[in-house]
Amino acid sequence: MTDLTAWTHANVVELARTQTQLEGELPLSACKRLLADVLAAEPSAVFVQWRVSAFQRTASGETRPRPWLQLTAQADVHVTCQSCLEPMAVPLHVDRLFRFVATEEEALLEDEESEEDVLSEPQDVDLFALLEDEMLLALPLVPRHGGCIAEYQDVDAPAVIEEKPNPFAALAALKKTH
Repeated sequence: MTDLTAWTHANVVELARTQTQLEGELPLSACKRLLADVLAAEPSAVFVQWRVSAFQRTASGETRPRPWLQLTAQADVHVTCQSCLEPMAVPLHVDRLFRFVATEEEALLEDEESEEDVLSEPQDVDLFALLEDEMLLALPLVPRHGGCIAEYQDVDAPAVIEEKPNPFAALAALKKTH
């Protein structure tokens, strides 16, 4: 097992060249930004299982291999249901593929057409921050229990909204009488 928090300055080109694979688990309490968005009575008891695989691959039409990085992670966290405001369990799963290119301009051009995320080759990558970013993106935007919406609808609300009389109809009636 590897401590991912120690990989804040990983050279992705070197990791890909040596086909490095890292895996382990870290307590949710280590993920301060993620912890701010989830409920955790005991964050050190919840663990994030993660795996990073780096490799090189030559894409069609290219002459040199490019570094690639695959990041997978999973954790079971609790968030607040936005309908009933009660805690609810949410399984987070991340499986992302990153391809690295030489420049930021090249990354911007290729990213829209690619299934994988395209990033520019930095001197170093913060693998821990990348993992935490992807876990944050995996959180539901508006978490809700399955039956919450129907359960919390107003049952006393009228089925049909009564139409108010048109004020101009009353003026038209006055005009006809005079």
